Amino acid sequence: MTDPRPPERDRHWPRDAPIRWGAFARGLGFQGVAIVAVAAQLVLGALAVLAILGPQVEGVGEWLLAVAWGAGALWLFRAWMFHDGSIVVPPVVAAVLLVVLGGV
Repeated sequence: MTDPRPPERDRHWPRDAPIRWGAFARGLGFQGVAIVAVAAQLVLGALAVLAILGPQVEGVGEWLLAVAWGAGALWLFRAWMFHDGSIVVPPVVAAVLLVVLGGV
């Protein structure tokens, strides 16, 4: 029986593969952006709680802000798991809603 793989693909360890520096840099950059997006989402969540508990946001705006933040957190988690570039959308949407509804 012959091996169908070409010899350059005959590796026994992952460290035998060449390093693709572009892919490494993109992955590292994505993780950096993702960490900043998660931190921003958490800070905006705390600000949203303060706005909801205070007199800034009333009525339906409280529910809209809370549901939008929760949906954004789920979107953020999904984008992180699948390395999706839309990971920056939830903090931006949460910030805009907080400014529009709360006047912060």
